[in-house]
Amino acid sequence: MGGIGAFVAFDQGTSLALKHAGVAFPSSVACIIVGGAVSLHPRAGPALQRVLGPGASWLRAGLPVFLCPPVLAPIVMDNPGAEYVGKMVVLAFMGLFSTMAVVGHLATRLMPNGSEGLSIVYEPAMVQANAAAARALTSGRVAVGLAVAGCLASAALMWASTHNHEHDSVTTVTEPWAKAPGYTGLALAAYIAGSWLPPALKLVCPPTFFAAGTAIALTTTVDGRKEVSTWLRGAGVTLLAAVSPAIATLGLYAHNYKALLMKHAVPLALVCVFTAPPCLLGVAHFGAALGLDPADVAALIPATTTTGLAFAMGESMPMATQALIPLGPMVCGLSALVLFPVFLRVTAMHKKTSFHRGFALGSVAHVSVMAALLGAGQQEAAEAAALAFFLLGT
Repeated sequence: MGGIGAFVAFDQGTSLALKHAGVAFPSSVACIIVGGAVSLHPRAGPALQRVLGPGASWLRAGLPVFLCPPVLAPIVMDNPGAEYVGKMVVLAFMGLFSTMAVVGHLATRLMPNGSEGLSIVYEPAMVQANAAAARALTSGRVAVGLAVAGCLASAALMWASTHNHEHDSVTTVTEPWAKAPGYTGLALAAYIAGSWLPPALKLVCPPTFFAAGTAIALTTTVDGRKEVSTWLRGAGVTLLAAVSPAIATLGLYAHNYKALLMKHAVPLALVCVFTAPPCLLGVAHFGAALGLDPADVAALIPATTTTGLAFAMGESMPMATQALIPLGPMVCGLSALVLFPVFLRVTAMHKKTSFHRGFALGSVAHVSVMAALLGAGQQEAAEAAALAFFLLGT
């Protein structure tokens, strides 16, 4: 709990400092950079992992469920038409394949030996916290407890709001915030229930989608799109508030991958420099060529990074259609969850080493493809994917 509180305070403090300085830069990315630099220190890195690592493990474990709101967001948006949506999907996959091809083949050329002979460090405290978080997020008792506690809290808030209103009190709670604890508890419980699905079914319906689908079914049954909007303005805001602190924990990866980062510092920097700007600009110009709205194209620019980091980029892109920002990473990530062998063949990466395959996939499909690779028993590829989305996303 102390570690989680430290990341929340670090993220909020950084955000306030940046706003005070008039700097439009995502607080979570600033935290990654500062935390990563400190984590590289030979004494500070292990100490931070022992003290803050367990909190980081819990925040990262919860990140998939914190990202349920973007799945509901399109329901309250206007439908632009099938042709326009088709062009947006084409643009997203153009960004995916171009980024993956450039990253994969450039990494193969610049780092031919990959991670050979380089150990990845995991502190015992983080290993234990990962196991505890995994147990909690598959526990039926935890699911029931969260659902009941949330619903009781919402019932109390709604009763208090009605009671205060009858007595002309000014302390009434708005409907979205009165319902927020209940809807949040139910979303967390549904996520846990989604983890019980058969492995084959989870490939096409991961727990995040199961939780979001449950929320959609519940809210639309209550009052259609209006209740979806209520969910988004209460529970949605509550869940998304945890995304930035969870993303801030990625700075600790610098300690885990210190040996590889130190040995391949120049090649990794070159991969980032020669991939990110050209591919981002390529998406922008191709979107313009397709005749798409500039605000929608801007929303797809961060499509191949993690959803959390895409949100962070959105903070510094007020011209972008904010509601569309999370959809790009979700399309790229969830499609790779099932189709990553196809992606490897399309980009001619299927015959490369495990490290290079994972690094290429991680640059575009982030946490989703890590889960797919681990499920396929490809540990080294999954670790390379984590390194790629940490570096390329930042």
